[in-house]
Amino acid sequence: MIRRCNEESGRSDGSVQQKPGRRILGYLIFLSVVHANAQTNKDMADKAAMRPVDEFIQSEMATGKIPALAVSVYRNGRIIYEAGYGVADRENHVAATPNTPFYLASVTKALTGTSLVLLEAQHKIVMNRPVNEYLKGAKLHSPVWDTSGATVLKVASHTSGLTTYNRKCAVKDRACKVSTDTAISRYGVLFWPAGDHFDYSNIGYGVLGKLVGDVSGIPFDQFLEREIFHPLGMANCYLPLTGELRSASAVNYDQTTGQLSNIEVSDTPGASSARCSSHDLAKLGAFALKQPLLDQRDILSPTQLGELLYSDSASAGEHYSFGWDRNQIDGYSGLFAQGGTSDSFALLQLVPSEHIAVAIVANTGTTLPFEIANRIVARLLPVLPSKKIDSSAPATPVASALEGQWTGQIKTWSGDVPVSITITSSHEALAKIGADSATNGSCEKVELSASRFYCVAHGSLGIPDGPKSPYPIELELYLRQGRLMGAATTSGGVQLPSWIELSREAPKTTVSAQ
Repeated sequence: MIRRCNEESGRSDGSVQQKPGRRILGYLIFLSVVHANAQTNKDMADKAAMRPVDEFIQSEMATGKIPALAVSVYRNGRIIYEAGYGVADRENHVAATPNTPFYLASVTKALTGTSLVLLEAQHKIVMNRPVNEYLKGAKLHSPVWDTSGATVLKVASHTSGLTTYNRKCAVKDRACKVSTDTAISRYGVLFWPAGDHFDYSNIGYGVLGKLVGDVSGIPFDQFLEREIFHPLGMANCYLPLTGELRSASAVNYDQTTGQLSNIEVSDTPGASSARCSSHDLAKLGAFALKQPLLDQRDILSPTQLGELLYSDSASAGEHYSFGWDRNQIDGYSGLFAQGGTSDSFALLQLVPSEHIAVAIVANTGTTLPFEIANRIVARLLPVLPSKKIDSSAPATPVASALEGQWTGQIKTWSGDVPVSITITSSHEALAKIGADSATNGSCEKVELSASRFYCVAHGSLGIPDGPKSPYPIELELYLRQGRLMGAATTSGGVQLPSWIELSREAPKTTVSAQ
């Protein structure tokens, strides 16, 4: 008997045999369905895990203390949760969303740090070369210390010898001008030897932002857009050098008064001027975790990312690396970039071992983002025992080496100011700044050690860009070469440091009558 061959399979027994290609296709379809179901289940589990966090945030927002807040959570290659809360701009009725750009404050430093590693990868800078070699305008300077020790890496790790600095101008105040070059020429002073100790400095990252522009040949804001924001798909990030905000951006509100804050521009945009959405900060976290999303390019190699996150200063217990610091969160080793003012807060928390990034932004001063990040991590991961840190400080001995009368000058950019300080054995101090006897008074918050003196005095340094006189002046001095040297920094909203140097007065002797 002749059997008819099946046209599909070519078999003569009448059964159907699928071609190998169709079997593979069917198997792939089956796997995709299984994966989709598993992903759906995981999405549902993640949303369920975040529900208590959402309820907590809703309850905090109901107090009215925070006008707006946005949260985005990344884990293992995808954004698993994000939401906006409140009103980003009350005056224009703009609701907060995960795509709303918020002021980042010092999280900007992580963007500046990334820019530096990119320039190094492009062979345009060397981290261990003096930062002054790359600046086209004003340079760092010091009356005593060698500026060649202030390398790019030391400036980035806050160990170059620079100190506290903060100055901004309201956009509507046309008499107030900002200039990074002017800031460097007046306040880019090395107050300590390079590498001596960690001293967080906004002017340092202002210098580095200017370096990026000088070396790349394009303005810093354009470099960020071309080299970081665009390739990483961070569409709602920008650096408003002129203070002009994009539409639908969050504005800021003072945490004490609740009033709308002035839009400001800074002398140091590389330190604290960028604006980003929580969604885009989470994407920055994905990049840092070496797990970029589908619309992101690998702009740094794994080795270069390691340098970005772990080239720390390791000074005085600090581990600061190009805008990133270290912490413990629910027993896990974390990395974070954080910035905050009286009218803003931003946090990007990473848990590298678990491939988690949590981005939280708010448009007022608050520490709530830390609590939210802790709750998110606790919902996603089992709690591990935290490492105990001994925070107890040894008793400070009486600093007899510094007792006595010290006199000298505070050298400001506009002239010298006479100063005298009397340090007693009971850890008290008197300070007179300037010729006005009204500034002669006791120092507050005195700290003494064998070689360091710190206090808060009151007076005026006579600098035109300083705060309204009289104002607090922080004095931080170290005993070096038989003299007290260091920084006298204005306080009261504007922090401007000037060099101070004092010599010990010889004890007065009395001559008895013969």
